[in-house]
Amino acid sequence: ADSRTTAAQVRGLPSGSRQVRSAIDQVENLPRSISVRLAVPVGRRFGDVTLLLQNRLAIADNDGGDRTRDRMRLGAAYRPRGNARIAGLASYEVEYDDNEADNTRALIQSWSAGGQYRLADGFLLRARHAGRRNHQRFDGFDETSFIVVNSLGAEVDITGRLYAGLDGMLYLDPDVNAAYAGAAAELGWAARENMLFSLGYAWAGVDEDRIRDLERSGFYIRLRLKFDEDIWNIFDHAGLAGQ
Repeated sequence: ADSRTTAAQVRGLPSGSRQVRSAIDQVENLPRSISVRLAVPVGRRFGDVTLLLQNRLAIADNDGGDRTRDRMRLGAAYRPRGNARIAGLASYEVEYDDNEADNTRALIQSWSAGGQYRLADGFLLRARHAGRRNHQRFDGFDETSFIVVNSLGAEVDITGRLYAGLDGMLYLDPDVNAAYAGAAAELGWAARENMLFSLGYAWAGVDEDRIRDLERSGFYIRLRLKFDEDIWNIFDHAGLAGQ
């Protein structure tokens, strides 16, 4: 894309100008790179437990230096077939990025574990623990950040298709022994049996960049789908099943 853009600029400049010669040099000296990408997802169900393993590897051979990136994700879901009141989900992810061009290296670990339990019809309790640890090296200097969030919430059915949810969060920074509070409120509408729209607002007493991959902040809209035979019937009525 860079070479085509620069070549177009060259054609639009007056012949023989210094700008033309400079632009031609940019075209001829564009970095050459070789990239190799590999993604391997593996998922399998064992009774009430579903396991997922996914790994993505990218290697780029650039003139300025090689770059290697690897991202591995492990996940587990617990949904008993004979008990719809309880469900759980856990995940662990590690990301490695080694960039020789700017002499940087990063190792990022993130994890999450949560569950929900329906105490009675129309009342649901949920809890979640998540964390993120980021270790980076710049020109021989190391920098580490660590943040953990624990949340507890409830969900109440207002009508058969309308519900309200409320969550409280506690953010912990073990490196400086600090704690921060947060809260979230959500209003949801069940458009169909397996389709749920939600509108909510979340507030966190910590820098948003530190929790970007752990929790949302500000207003948000969410769509949740349960994929089974019913959802395909909805797509079929909308004319989307064959697309």
